[in-house]
Amino acid sequence: MPENTLHNYSVCRAPKELVLVPEARHLCSAYEAPELYRRKILEFFQKYDKTPV
Repeated sequence: MPENTLHNYSVCRAPKELVLVPEARHLCSAYEAPELYRRKILEFFQKYDKTPV
């Protein structure tokens, strides 16, 4: 389990979502699960981006 990730997540006060890809090595989630990674990133931006279109 990525202890540092869980610690950073717990202390961060900004909007956030935790997505763990168990089979991914450090910084490799986008390569290990590209569809999940892309979907989660786009959902996050759609939810929190307040830039007028």
